[in-house]
Amino acid sequence: MAPRTDEHGRPEPEFAAGELDTLLGFLDYQRATLQWKTCNLGETGLRQPLPPSAMTLGGLLSHLAYVEDYWFGAVAAESESSEPWASTD
Repeated sequence: MAPRTDEHGRPEPEFAAGELDTLLGFLDYQRATLQWKTCNLGETGLRQPLPPSAMTLGGLLSHLAYVEDYWFGAVAAESESSEPWASTD
């Protein structure tokens, strides 16, 4: 059975699921939200700061990729960081 989606095509997480399915459902939803918000921006749009902070959507994408790789790789799988993250401060 395919997951239900909202008006933006994001998969709606199940609210009455086990812990793992709930986690994965919300991760998929958050990934789809960021994809929806950034898919047509191009390099210029991704580098545009979002006041009042200096954060950019490209920076947010990079940060989330790093955090996800760290938690699922280094923490959960107990493996060494791989590139490009191994040499990133």
